[in-house]
Amino acid sequence: MHLCSNGRCLNSTKYKMAINHIDMSFNLEIFNVNNLDLKLPYICTCGIYKNKQHIAPPVRWSAKTDTIMLRETNSLICEYHSDVACPSNADKIWRYTNTDKMLCSNGSCFNEKYKMTFDNNTKTDGNAKISILVIKNFTEEDVREYTCSCKFVSFTKTLEVTNYINMPENLKSSAVYRDNQVIIEISTEKVFPILKCNETIFETLSLCHNSLFCNAHSSSEKKYIRQDMKVKQSYGTTVSNFTFYKVQGELIVDTNGITCSTIALEVKCFVGNRPFIVTVLTEIRCNDIETIGQYIPSASIGLVFIIIIVMICICCEFKMRRKPKHLLCKVKDLTYNKLCKCFNNGQGH
Repeated sequence: MHLCSNGRCLNSTKYKMAINHIDMSFNLEIFNVNNLDLKLPYICTCGIYKNKQHIAPPVRWSAKTDTIMLRETNSLICEYHSDVACPSNADKIWRYTNTDKMLCSNGSCFNEKYKMTFDNNTKTDGNAKISILVIKNFTEEDVREYTCSCKFVSFTKTLEVTNYINMPENLKSSAVYRDNQVIIEISTEKVFPILKCNETIFETLSLCHNSLFCNAHSSSEKKYIRQDMKVKQSYGTTVSNFTFYKVQGELIVDTNGITCSTIALEVKCFVGNRPFIVTVLTEIRCNDIETIGQYIPSASIGLVFIIIIVMICICCEFKMRRKPKHLLCKVKDLTYNKLCKCFNNGQGH
């Protein structure tokens, strides 16, 4: 396909051909360079002579990572490959292309959303110098054309986003106990891709503090459960060529008869390759016996028994004094005296 011939171009808005008749040289100028322009080979022909080359602009920029994180910080990296085209003391500028609005110049930015830094230690290609445009709280509106320039040399292209992650917005979670199961509800108003939850750390803290009143299922323990969250509802919407999902999911965990405990659950979820933790709490009520045990510390049980024995002995002594003694009570031996008191109390005479 011919782009230009003898100074005339088929697409004058994209290409321009200039001929220098003094030294018999000519050049091709390409506007709004994109990724496809950089990948294509270009053939220059003069008579029977041909020369094939790829574009190697002295200035070009690219996204720092292949995956764009929405609502987070992302960076664009501009590389200056020629000391002639871009001297160290030349002005280095980032701007919007369509509005020609300047964003940053020589490290100073005109909006707190942006930050411009330099990194001469990073060598991505030969001896390239690096300037970085940091874009904070990246949104759909930040997908646009950017121009990075040094002196009179500039490079313009549209930021192309094919891979992106939007962490859950308006994330809600809850847990309820029902029929020996904990039902965990997780929902979000906006996420991409769809979140997945498949691992739960299940930790119980017993509310029964007296072992005499507790059953075997009210002990404190910690265990791991692998179980995929069931997506109950999801639907997608498209905003500025970005797709987002609204998701409502449910995760059911068996409690295996646990009673009288607080249950803390940490659910491990993923959005793409980004993990995050959802923490929920619920409580399993104690039965009547376990409830009584909560108010009687284990250390007090022995004291309670001693008090009961003392009260019984006092009662026996009081009743014995009010009633005739049995024949055995005349025996002087201390052991018989004790038996006598109990006997009198039991016989009623």
